[in-house]
Amino acid sequence: MKGIVADALHQLVSTAFGHDQWAELLTRAGMDPTRTFTHNEDLPFETILAMFGAACDIGGMTFEQACDAYGAFWVGSYIPANYPEFYAGVSSAKEFLLKLDAIHDNIARRMPGAHPPMHSYRWIDGGTLEMGYRSSYEGLQTLFIGAVKGAALHYGDTIDVVRHDDHSVHISFH
Repeated sequence: MKGIVADALHQLVSTAFGHDQWAELLTRAGMDPTRTFTHNEDLPFETILAMFGAACDIGGMTFEQACDAYGAFWVGSYIPANYPEFYAGVSSAKEFLLKLDAIHDNIARRMPGAHPPMHSYRWIDGGTLEMGYRSSYEGLQTLFIGAVKGAALHYGDTIDVVRHDDHSVHISFH
């Protein structure tokens, strides 16, 4: 995975729990407590999982709660601050989610070696979207759901997200 994921986690943990807790997180994840991350560096997937696990321990959260907090921060603060152009012309969670593949294509062009997830879209009815999620990393659907919820929070929209299967969710827009 790219270091941008770890950098965002760094900012979230430092803001929510303090810089000393970030050092503790790195130590618990088996890393140097002064380690920094650049957006384009490559990190083993296991390293990211260890960091999320340590964040859960420090914050007293379940993995799902940590993914929801990360998703809200990622979509609502981190990406808009670093890549505001991804939000241009978008005024709702629905528009943002339907734009994700274009955003991920842009990221893949900017960051050589990046493998962002790919999505599929199928409208079940006028207000419910089945959104597929394919990643080269297994087990990230919970993080994807957190980001979907984060998009709704960012735009002030009300949605319901239900895991349909291992690779898709149903999103009801209200």
